[in-house]
Amino acid sequence: MNIGWTWLVPASLLLGACNNDSTTSAAASSCEPLMVESAGGEPLLYTTRDCWTVKVDAHTVTILDPAKIGKYETWGDPHENLNGKHIKDWLSDRRSIVFGGAMVTMIAEGPTAVVDSLTIYDGPRSYTIVNVGNMVIDHTDDEVSTLARDAVEADGESGCLANKADGGLLFDNTYQQDADIDGTPLEMVPALARLGETFGPANPNQVNDYYPSLPGDAPPVACVASP
Repeated sequence: MNIGWTWLVPASLLLGACNNDSTTSAAASSCEPLMVESAGGEPLLYTTRDCWTVKVDAHTVTILDPAKIGKYETWGDPHENLNGKHIKDWLSDRRSIVFGGAMVTMIAEGPTAVVDSLTIYDGPRSYTIVNVGNMVIDHTDDEVSTLARDAVEADGESGCLANKADGGLLFDNTYQQDADIDGTPLEMVPALARLGETFGPANPNQVNDYYPSLPGDAPPVACVASP
């Protein structure tokens, strides 16, 4: 899936994924993108151009919203938490999360293995990281190179994080994109489901867990990720 100015196009063709609705608002903040590692092997901390934060600490990957109130975390073999509450486990060997104008694609040997590597896509920038040792093994600020890398990498189980008007987070699944035997990305298959929800400063400890969906649940409008 293409990230940056073009990622909303395929998403809009998949059940309106990441469209605006009255309960959500896109972050207006902007930051200088920055990758920080205090020393070799220490956790990596990346700030996106939309002021979200990605922390890589071996097999644990954490995404924080700009206000540092909403937190997504994947850890273990691999599990997914929202503000510390376990929501679900991975459904395949790779997981992509869109947030703001960025995306992280994480890869494990299987849905019950630890995260081995990940790529951060943020506008023209991309970073490929090996989790063991917290090592950046490839980095480019060239948009053409980033788009080319993204185009040949399947997204796997794909979801979306976005801030609501109250400052909380929505956490949705949006589609599934597998790869063929040669690793070529296949068609994106819609898989829209609300997974969880947090609330803003007035109630920061509440986490609503909607997984798995109950029979008869109406398909939700997917969360908003800003371009």
